[in-house]
Amino acid sequence: DGMILSHNDLDHTGGTASVLQAMPVGWVATSQPIDPLKSVSAIPFAARPCRDGVNWNWDGVQFDILHPERNAASNDTAGKRKSHDNDQSCVLRIRVGRQHVLLAGDIEKHSEQRLLDKHPEQLPASLLVVPHHGSLSSSDVDFIAAVLPDYAVFTTGYRNPFHHPKAEVQQRYLDSGAQLLRSDKDGAILVEMNARGLSIERYRKTHRRYWTHFPQED
Repeated sequence: DGMILSHNDLDHTGGTASVLQAMPVGWVATSQPIDPLKSVSAIPFAARPCRDGVNWNWDGVQFDILHPERNAASNDTAGKRKSHDNDQSCVLRIRVGRQHVLLAGDIEKHSEQRLLDKHPEQLPASLLVVPHHGSLSSSDVDFIAAVLPDYAVFTTGYRNPFHHPKAEVQQRYLDSGAQLLRSDKDGAILVEMNARGLSIERYRKTHRRYWTHFPQED
């Protein structure tokens, strides 16, 4: 199997060493330096670049990396400053038949605009993992309109200090017609995808504790 590390922020890579030590990983794709990871892996693995244009097909499922651009490490993405770690995030598109999922990492509005310019035809998705946990730094209205997801997934911690997702950002997705899913409220969100469609399971709904059930009225 393979593992993709979106970028070098602890909330995206904090469990890497534990995974590498606990199970065999055939390859790791990341936009961050790979050498430090090899020292914690029990089994050698191959390194893959996480760059625009990298793609592969696995058991009939198509994977395309849309971001960061190939020379991102040396590029000045804002014109006069070095790119922020968030804008180094791997953006992954997964396709089965007519179903598409877009995982946007922590990209911010500058990178969203790059995707609009470079890959407009690859942005529409049935499900979007919302950029940067629903921060105000991301989810520009033009980006949302281009993706137009049926489901918008916010990966957020319960009572997180950043107060993600922001109410304004949630409203943008609601206005686009998306159904919102939040890990802080729904628990683990399991997505199964095939050529016929998507199925969504919310752990807190399917594994509800008995004390959260309300008695039925006669």
